[in-house]
Amino acid sequence: MAIRLSDVTDLYESKESTLIDSFESYLMQSSSKKHSALIRELDCWQGRADVVAAYVNEDWSLPQGAEHIISRLGPAQLLSVMFPKKKQKFKDIISLSGLSESTVRRHLKELLEADLIQKFEPDSYTLHPKVILPNVTFHAYEGKLHNWKRALYQAINYLGFAQYSSIVMPERYIKAALENIDHFKINGIGIISVSNQKYKVHLKPRKNRPRKKSFHLVGIGKTLFYVNQSNICNASEETNSRLPGI
Repeated sequence: MAIRLSDVTDLYESKESTLIDSFESYLMQSSSKKHSALIRELDCWQGRADVVAAYVNEDWSLPQGAEHIISRLGPAQLLSVMFPKKKQKFKDIISLSGLSESTVRRHLKELLEADLIQKFEPDSYTLHPKVILPNVTFHAYEGKLHNWKRALYQAINYLGFAQYSSIVMPERYIKAALENIDHFKINGIGIISVSNQKYKVHLKPRKNRPRKKSFHLVGIGKTLFYVNQSNICNASEETNSRLPGI
């Protein structure tokens, strides 16, 4: 039995996951800028964003396995107050990170063992000279069927780690959000509607500086892990495709 176009639209409007699936496919197919990664349900301590488009520059250098450490909030909080040349005293790291002395000691040991930082006497630290943290731009998308207020609230939270944030809703229910567009403008949140597999940008998001560097670093770590896993899977699939049939 043939599916009518109206049936597809109704499906968007009745199931949030279908809305997000479709929008993710749209991003993969029609983006003018190549994504390094499209990640579902990315959690950077600001709620789980439905879809996050991550753009990673190529000029970075990290020790092997560093993404596992950076993706955890504790180590990320310490890295967020470290610099390549400026030495940070232990007491200042405690004050700036907001962590306890024992927790800072534990994470410093972990970062030293991973060659992410280096130690100077007496008890001061910098980023390791060989470490170049990736420059990553995040655009977080929050999909909602009806509740634009909830979508806006969550989209604002994502600015804790992302430079851009937008909501995605079915066109049939976007009217209420557009009637309150000033709330989105004030907070720099974009508005996108979906209709019959077409997408319309009603308001472009404003670029934001992530509110917390540590949350942004967590996102970087998780993105690098995702990209590495994707590369491993792609390499495995390519190898298997060359194997003779059984």
